Amino acid sequence: MLKAELSNLTNLRPGAPDYEWNFKVAGLGSSQTSSKSKCQLPVTAILKDSMKPYTSDSGDAQRILTIETRGLDYISWQPTNKQTWVAEGAESGTVFDDIEFEDGETDWAGYDEKGGCPVEVLGIQGMFVRSK
Repeated sequence: MLKAELSNLTNLRPGAPDYEWNFKVAGLGSSQTSSKSKCQLPVTAILKDSMKPYTSDSGDAQRILTIETRGLDYISWQPTNKQTWVAEGAESGTVFDDIEFEDGETDWAGYDEKGGCPVEVLGIQGMFVRSK
């Protein structure tokens, strides 16, 4: 699940279909990486057609993808440097395709020229919920 506060934005999503998710998994030491197109963790898969954009304007957590983990215990996720995200201006429809979070950062800000307003992603964070 993803949680963030969007200001004048909607449809926040990874910028590429082969986005490399940086998951921290219990029992495997430091962070491990998994990609939709090439899984580097054993028995981990992002289920086909499960990726959805984050659209919440209330800052509530929302499911954006489903991962089959087969016994792995995911602890956390954070966006990493050089992995771009995309969103649209909530009113203007302006596409922002260069949203980047520096390693450890959880906020991004820009300006919507067409909409005449600032745009922000604040406090982006990932969380895991088991589904049956």
